[in-house]
Amino acid sequence: MDDPATPQKAVKPHARVQGRIGGARRPVLRDLEARFLLVLLAVLLVVLWDWNWFVPIVERQASTALGRQVTIGDLDLDLGKHPQITLGDIAIANPPEFTGEPTMLHVKHVAVRVDLPGFFHHRVYLDDVAIGQASGFLGRGPSGIPNWVFEELQKRAAPPDPDAEPWVVEVAQLGVTSSEIRFVDPQFKSDFTVRFRTETAAQTGESQVVVEVAGTYSGQPVEGRLTGGSALTLRDETRPYPIDLRLANGATRVHANGTLLRPLEFGGADVKLEFVGDSLADLFALTGIPLPETAPYQLTGQLDYSENRIRFRDFVGRVGSSDLSGTVTVDPHRERPFVTAELASRQVLFADLGGLVGATPGEAKASDPDALKRERAEQAQRPRVLPDTPIDLPRLRAADLDVHYKVDRIVSDTMPFDNMDVVLGIENGDIRLKPVKFRVGEGSIVANVALDAREDLVRTRADVDVRKLDLSKILEKMGIHKGEGRLGGRAVLTTSGNSVAQALAHGDGSMQLFMSGGDVSSLVVDLAGLDFGNALLSAIGIPSRTRLRCMVADVGLDKGRATAKTFLVDTEEANIHVTGGADFRDESLAMRLETHPKQLNLLALRAPINVSGTFKDPKVMPDRVELAKRGGAAIALGILITPLAALLPTLQLGMGEDTDCRDVLDDVKAPGSVRSAAPPTNG
Repeated sequence: MDDPATPQKAVKPHARVQGRIGGARRPVLRDLEARFLLVLLAVLLVVLWDWNWFVPIVERQASTALGRQVTIGDLDLDLGKHPQITLGDIAIANPPEFTGEPTMLHVKHVAVRVDLPGFFHHRVYLDDVAIGQASGFLGRGPSGIPNWVFEELQKRAAPPDPDAEPWVVEVAQLGVTSSEIRFVDPQFKSDFTVRFRTETAAQTGESQVVVEVAGTYSGQPVEGRLTGGSALTLRDETRPYPIDLRLANGATRVHANGTLLRPLEFGGADVKLEFVGDSLADLFALTGIPLPETAPYQLTGQLDYSENRIRFRDFVGRVGSSDLSGTVTVDPHRERPFVTAELASRQVLFADLGGLVGATPGEAKASDPDALKRERAEQAQRPRVLPDTPIDLPRLRAADLDVHYKVDRIVSDTMPFDNMDVVLGIENGDIRLKPVKFRVGEGSIVANVALDAREDLVRTRADVDVRKLDLSKILEKMGIHKGEGRLGGRAVLTTSGNSVAQALAHGDGSMQLFMSGGDVSSLVVDLAGLDFGNALLSAIGIPSRTRLRCMVADVGLDKGRATAKTFLVDTEEANIHVTGGADFRDESLAMRLETHPKQLNLLALRAPINVSGTFKDPKVMPDRVELAKRGGAAIALGILITPLAALLPTLQLGMGEDTDCRDVLDDVKAPGSVRSAAPPTNG
């Protein structure tokens, strides 16, 4: 008979086992179910999630930061170690005053892949940037404020922390398709479109950046093309970045070819740069450097960047018929660009310097007969001679300059200058020419000129010192090939005006000029006295010359009117006394030349000569009423004793103490001066 206790012992352990198994299975199932649900939710989230849900938030934040309405049509994010952000139909609105152009920028597609580890080192590495069909409009509104200035963003910008580590943005790969930006600025007479893209270079097979421009810039047609290397090389510090730029703006042509070192950081440049154009003044629109009007030019040199300065160094070329070489350095990091230049010319045609005083460099166009004829015809139509081209004040204030220009030889048919040395400084429109030196034979002309162009009306002060000028060179340029002697003196001018003509028309000052120790063609003296008999003899060489004892000219300038206080030429044969002067306000002449012969000549017609008319059309005629007989040279000198004596200190400065003018003065002061002033007659 079975023991009833036995089943109980067998059942109880079994029941306990079953209970343990059943109690463990239920938690395991619940954990598996939870994991399954999480995976299912993740799959559903990935499948159903739309990053566009964040678009309103991004738009709102961007609009607040820029102070402009920003809209985004599409947003997507590809997560990973190098996440990619994709945006579509991005638009940034213009300020409200741009009624005709509501959108400043629209980009159809942008995809950016970011290297996240770089953020821990203050570097933003953009492994891949793709831009498609970007279009933009840049310009100024009715208020004059450009639409690329985001005032709200500037207000929110925190002041830079000098101790903070700067952020660096680097682009490894860049792709751009069918993109363009239009720039319009009526103030600068500009309306051009910039188109940019990337393409594969035929020679290397690498991607290269291509930028093209077309339209109008500074009132002139502009067309250009820039080809750069791959964006990948921008990140490679050991690999120079190649560029090739060809730009045409009006008659100006620019060609730059070479390499840039670390272009994102302006690490340096090794670029061959060439400028070709009609006038250096036209480069202001491209460079911001004020330059004078010149003849057509061609300059070639090296462009580099170091020590935060841009250099156009070791350039050579021609301006008109003159050579030019040197180095120009620009520091762009000041309130106004600071330009230093060391320039030199071996030989300069003087007409090429005409732009320095507002004149047109005419002779430099001699290679173009038609252009020269047109210019001469234009000059013939002008009522006046003095240059009236106004000073361009905004250009003078655009940059600060420190320039040294040296010319070894000057070629001119009208001016006697041998060489030139100029030091020019400009600071905020305050101009200093200290000094300007011209060499004439053994003598010199040294001028110190100050022009204050900080206000709308330019104020000028000039101090010119003349010492021991060779008269033979001056007469030769005047077409008189006989004569010699030395000139000296000084001129001072204080005036206001924005052109040469206007400045002289308002000028005050004086000029003292002296000559001694030489001779002049007696033909000049005889013609001044209308001595036809002696003029005929002089023309055939009998006598060929007459000795000049002294010339004294003391001319005052009062509000544009020049008047001869003292103007005397004392020779062995006659003395010429000049009175009257000129009026720079209307360029009129009103002068009178009187000759006092020192010996009897029955063929001479002793009548004064009147010079009238204008600078452009002077008229020289003898006085219709014959003057009464005069007492000779001594009387004329006696009248001028006091002025001559007062001028002796200035005369000695320009000529030295040993001069014939001192002897003339001694003759007049001595007893019997009337007799001693006239040399004995022949026979």
